[in-house]
Amino acid sequence: QYKAADVSPWNNTWGNIHDFTSIPGANNYSLLDPNENLFKYLPIPLDPSCSHLNINDNMETSITPFTYGELYRNRNEERCLVVFFHHSNADSCARELIAMTKQSQLVLVQTKCYLINEMSASRLFSGNSAYNSLVTKGPVIGLEFAGTNCVQICQQLLNDFIKLKYQNLPYFTSQSATDAHEQLDKFYNFASMQMFA
Repeated sequence: QYKAADVSPWNNTWGNIHDFTSIPGANNYSLLDPNENLFKYLPIPLDPSCSHLNINDNMETSITPFTYGELYRNRNEERCLVVFFHHSNADSCARELIAMTKQSQLVLVQTKCYLINEMSASRLFSGNSAYNSLVTKGPVIGLEFAGTNCVQICQQLLNDFIKLKYQNLPYFTSQSATDAHEQLDKFYNFASMQMFA
């Protein structure tokens, strides 16, 4: 259904909230605690016409990855950007990495999937021209992770399972927490510019 609608499960923007009736110093909304059951507030439809819909809150089987978004936006934890370049196994590899990072106590903050032009790639990847040709092949999947030793953990996990399972899959990962902060800003800025272009 995602493909038919030309929508990517990696472009989940649930955390982009615009409060049209803002109150100075307060919000007219709140975010659910990650451990809270969504269906306590939004019941599953019981109408027989909806019986064919597979509605559940199982994060493990969700097509759209569970992200913490705004719940993690202002937390001062190490971040890491991981980018998978267009490849038939990019989606599978990204999902496998997400599953493995959960075991390492990292959280997935946000994801994006979009086309990057060569000029933006040059700025994002600090002028490393090896990535410029990769972005021309199709959309990239970007994942933002957060947690203690995030960069090191992502690098190690990728190094281990890319060699085992996805040898020909091109990817990029932040090399330091300082680099990650700047790269994440650029990655999301380029994505925002594309949305409004």
